[in-house]
Amino acid sequence: MASTDVRMLLAAKSRGLNTGTFNGEDTVCQCYSQQATRMTTSFDFCMSVVQNGYFDDTKQQPAYATPAGLSSTRSLESRDGPQRGLAAVDQSAQPQKVSRFNIIPDTSRTQRTIK
Repeated sequence: MASTDVRMLLAAKSRGLNTGTFNGEDTVCQCYSQQATRMTTSFDFCMSVVQNGYFDDTKQQPAYATPAGLSSTRSLESRDGPQRGLAAVDQSAQPQKVSRFNIIPDTSRTQRTIK
């Protein structure tokens, strides 16, 4: 969680939480685990998580729509802030799953017509 709210900044500074400057503004940043436990991190790491998300190698990274098809990374035009290394999965390197099936007509029953 990152905020430039003055009240949150004052509370964070009085409690000794991470504060820093981001895009020229004083900012407070605090990371939490999935269980909502406060995590002790550096300001830079916290802001990286806010911008890019937290890397979890057990989850497949999202695919983004591009004119050339699906991509595992966002286009440079859509990224905000400084360039950061995003962990990505190369979608083209994964085996393509093709579903193949045969349609077999059901001839076990006779057709009935409604009169």
